[in-house]
Amino acid sequence: MNSFIKKVINVSFFFIVFSAFAETYSIEKILKKEIFEELLQKGELKHTLEKDETELILMPETDFMKEKIVFQGGKDGEDPSYASEALYLIKKSDLAEKNNVNLEDISIDKVSKILRSISKMKGMQYWSNSRQKWDTLYSESYMIAGPDSDEKIPDMTEGSADNLKLYCFQNEHAFGKSRYALTYKQTENEVFVRFQNIDSLKYKFIRAVKKGNMNINLAVMDCGDYFIVYMAIQAKILRFSVLEQRMEKSLSSRLDAINKWFKEQF
Repeated sequence: MNSFIKKVINVSFFFIVFSAFAETYSIEKILKKEIFEELLQKGELKHTLEKDETELILMPETDFMKEKIVFQGGKDGEDPSYASEALYLIKKSDLAEKNNVNLEDISIDKVSKILRSISKMKGMQYWSNSRQKWDTLYSESYMIAGPDSDEKIPDMTEGSADNLKLYCFQNEHAFGKSRYALTYKQTENEVFVRFQNIDSLKYKFIRAVKKGNMNINLAVMDCGDYFIVYMAIQAKILRFSVLEQRMEKSLSSRLDAINKWFKEQF
């Protein structure tokens, strides 16, 4: 074997090793060591903040996450009475195999389109903790023309989602009919969306959450062979012990429901 071929082999081997290391390092870079190790073992992690607790301990440490997802309430500036977060590790090859698609189609651009496919959230299933059975979370879900509009429009999935401000209507199992503002951000390796209610949310005919006082944050990060999915729900629920308990159970089930829906959309 001549020296040139040896050099080619050595260089190729270096890039293979470096690429594998870089992918692993990228996950380690945005997650704390203990979080990273536990996530690799379990595949998903959850954390509901206790009273007076303010740290979102599972949040990936990217500049964008630190800027967009902070411990805060709604428009009144008060801290949320309920906050919960979840972290999921999703292997791209598993998505491709399960959904019978090419691995090349499992991209951040595909993620961006999925997170704007609001109409496909209709019929989403979630596990009802109170009734111990699967139920429909959204009986209706579609884009609307603006914050004060009821006009149904098609999903806006073309191009990048970066800096988009969209609006949607959803008829939700627990809260009934409500409109939401959707704020998007997209980079080369990351897509983020925040759902914020622009109508008051009612629970059993009781106004449970004021306008703007619930945020559902969802971020997907491309880490080579994996996606990291992070979600955080923050809500300022009106003080009423029984109502708060039921609302908290209802909100906690949404994290798994959204993650399940996301994986099925590929």
